[in-house]
Amino acid sequence: MQAWAHTRRGSPPIVLSITQVPIPIISSPSQTIVKISYAAFNPGASIVMHLLPFWFRSSPAISEMDFSGTIVSCGISVPFSRNLEPGTKVFGSIPVGQHVKTTSGALAEYVVIEHTAVVKAPEAVGMEELAGLGIAGATALELVKRSKLKKGDSVLVNGASGGVGHLVVQVCRDRVGETGRVVAVCSSENVKWVSKLGVDEVYFSGEQE
Repeated sequence: MQAWAHTRRGSPPIVLSITQVPIPIISSPSQTIVKISYAAFNPGASIVMHLLPFWFRSSPAISEMDFSGTIVSCGISVPFSRNLEPGTKVFGSIPVGQHVKTTSGALAEYVVIEHTAVVKAPEAVGMEELAGLGIAGATALELVKRSKLKKGDSVLVNGASGGVGHLVVQVCRDRVGETGRVVAVCSSENVKWVSKLGVDEVYFSGEQE
């Protein structure tokens, strides 16, 4: 299969190239093979690419961790109670440990991954949108969970137009309900976009918009 891979650390435009690598195979009964439809870019993957020496990495290393796609094959112990079987559309994220220690990345045609690292795709959301929910979506959910928001609360979201921030805004809107308030702070060029995410007020540069 083809993949965007690298054999040295550095900036993505410099070190990444289209590389022919073997199609991965299942090595554990709890794994699935996913044919990747979309991959998402995340700052964490770029940091790993820049900083982590290849003393600690498998080579060639395939970039990125978040993806959406379709299950091709399942290990014998993958629980059908999770509705995971060949043909199921899913999204997920390759764990950092697997990403670093094996030739596993989202910028490839296929990936082998533990069934616990993927989730069945909801029909109401496009696969291209779901691809970006792995790391950013999990981070947003954890942030809101720790805030212990409840119906009727008011919340300020700083950085509301960021990869995590715009998801936090939407989860907060759901948590506080119509009786609560969601106030966002973002860059001026993104005010109109953020205002469509369910906020009550948007601020930039200290002024109300």
